[in-house]
Parts: sequence; structure tokens; C-alpha cells
Amino acid sequence: MIGRCLTEIDQHTAALKIYSMLIEKYPGSKEAQECTMIMANIAVKKPDLKLPVAMLGAENVRDPVSTYDDLLRKSPQPDVEEALLFQKGYALAQQGRHKEAFDTFDTIMQRFPKGKFKPATIENLRKNAEILVDRYFVRGDYLAVSDIYFRIYANGIPKGYDSMTGFKMAESLRRVGLYAQSAPLFNDLMKRSEKKRQASILISMAEIKYHEGRYGDAEAMIHSMFKEFPGVEQREQMRARRILADVYARKGLTEKAVSLYGEVAKSGQVPEDPAVFYRNYGHALKDAKAYPAAVGCYQSAIKHYHGDRERYPVEVASESYTGLGDCLMGERNYSQAISAYRKSLEVDPDGRQSLWTLYQMGTGYLALNDEPSANRVFSELKLKGGEAFWAGLADYSV
Repeated sequence: MIGRCLTEIDQHTAALKIYSMLIEKYPGSKEAQECTMIMANIAVKKPDLKLPVAMLGAENVRDPVSTYDDLLRKSPQPDVEEALLFQKGYALAQQGRHKEAFDTFDTIMQRFPKGKFKPATIENLRKNAEILVDRYFVRGDYLAVSDIYFRIYANGIPKGYDSMTGFKMAESLRRVGLYAQSAPLFNDLMKRSEKKRQASILISMAEIKYHEGRYGDAEAMIHSMFKEFPGVEQREQMRARRILADVYARKGLTEKAVSLYGEVAKSGQVPEDPAVFYRNYGHALKDAKAYPAAVGCYQSAIKHYHGDRERYPVEVASESYTGLGDCLMGERNYSQAISAYRKSLEVDPDGRQSLWTLYQMGTGYLALNDEPSANRVFSELKLKGGEAFWAGLADYSV
């Protein structure tokens, strides 16, 4: 009680000496265990506190997190366990170890959903979540941001979120392809965000519509954005034009698509997924039979893909190599076309385009009058195709 009184009046050095004396005299007692925890709590509250080096229990002050872990390993009563976990989470946050702090407070919510520390736990969970969301978003780790969203915000554990955190979570969900989850967040943000951010939200919502195959809605949203926000910054303008170009490409409006892709490429604003952008631009140029320009785009797509393979699905590379081969075939450069087709198959041998790529490779060999190689490729096509269509097409080509 003397130690507790000294703690309450901020006489921490004296309190620590008292607790040390108690631990020395009654090492196995319940009170000694409580003193150990209080000493760690004081260290968290006053990290710069000086204490005698030889004092018994000094390790509790030097490394409070380890002290909490040691006490937790002794299987304390539930109320004590909740208190220890809370203090551990708080200590980790004070040390800047926000991921560990977040995980600790999340554990408290799972194990003690109606515990006495619930309000304080939720508040600390929210604070650490906001720090992590900002850190991960800046780093481009959208999967980690999405994980935080699903762990607490999707379950409504913190009631609401500030607009910046909400925007980063919605954008992260969109960028990892979770469109159904990001759309409600964007709709909510649209109602309560300041006007300068509404343009960005509207563009992201248009991109979601595009990926859902609702091209008309996406196009309408982009036109609405340009009408409502004529002064939107160039980076967002180019993002909107890129989405519109993708929409036009899907609709078969090749000239419009090529024109918009060209504007984006010349702007100097690097798209968030350059490999996908240049693949799509290459497809549009190929459809317009602008083969030399398409070749350059496909080569850029391949370069960006190999520069960051973890970021893109393998189809981006295989489709770019196949598109490159198609353009080279159009220019009657059959040897290089066959080489491009081969690389496409090496990247994704069983992909959805592999049968078409094999067929094109076979026709390339036929154009070079290399029938043995063509027959070998067509035999593989028949074996893999498993359909009368591919076998008939191969026979017809020969």
C-alpha cells in the first residue's frame, strides 16, 4: 500500500525501491507479482526514469514488454490477463512498435469482447490502425491495409473512421481487386469528404464500374467528373482519361482509345500499373494496325512486368508477348514473332491464350516454309486443345 501511494503521488523512484524490497522479501507472493507488473507500468509511463542498477526487479523497468510476457506465461486470472495484455499493447505503442501493439489490442478484443478495458482497447486499436494504414499505404502495401480493414473496420469495432483513413482503405481494397468491398466505402466517403477529394473518389468509383463490366456507368462517371471538377489536378485527369481509354477499347472504339492512351503516355504521369497500361495501349494500337507503335508498347509492358513481377498477374506478360508476336507477324517478321510466342508460352504455358499462341506459332513456321516445326507445334496444339475446333484449325492451316 505504501508503494501504491507513492506511485499515485508520482514519487516513482521511491515507489520502485519499495516494490523491489517487497519482491526481495516475499518473492513468491501474489503481491510480488503485482509489484512486478506495476514496476513495468511505471517504466512505460516514465521511460526516462533513472534507477539503481543493482536494484532487484530492475529488469522489469528496463524491458517492460518482456515482463508482461513473463507474467502472461504464468496463466494469470482472466481479469489480470486482460490488464497485462492492455499494458503490453500500450508499452509497444509507446516504443513505436505499432504492428505488435495493434495485434495485441486485437487479441484483447477477441478474447475479452466485454472486458473492463473495452473502450480504451478500441481507442488504442483505432490509433494504431490509423498509423499502420498510413504507413502501409505510403509504402504501397495495399494488401496489408486491406487486412487491417477486414480485421476491425469491416466488423464495426471502431465506430467510424476519419476521411483520410477511409480513403486509403477504400483505395487499397480497389487496388487489390476487392471492388465489392471498396464501393460502399467510396459511397460513404463521397457524402462526407471535402470537395477537392471528391474528384478522386469519383474516378476510383468509375474504375470499379469498369472492372465490373459496367462500361456505360464508368464512362458516365468520368464525364460527370470532368463537368463537376474542371480544375482537377493533372495526375487525376490522366487517371480518368486512362479509364475512359480502357472503356473505349472494350467497346471497340479503337481510335478514341488510342487517342486517350496517347495523351496519358505523353503526360509524363506514370500510371499506377504501367505494365497493364502499356499492354492495353498495345492492344489498341494493334487493333488499329499501328504495328511499330504497338511493338514499343508491348516491349514497355514486358519491361515493367519483369521489373516488378510480384505486382502483376502472369497474364500481363503472356498477353504482351503474344500481342508482340501478332504485331511482328503483321509486319512479316516471322522469326521474331515465333520467338515472342515462345516466350509467351514459357511465361504461362497453360494460360487461357496458350492455344491461340501455339496456333499463331505454327502459322509462323508455315510462313517460313518450315513444315516439320509447324507440324510439331500443331501436334502439341491438338494434344492440348482437346477439341475438334483446334484440331480442325491446325489441319486447315497445313
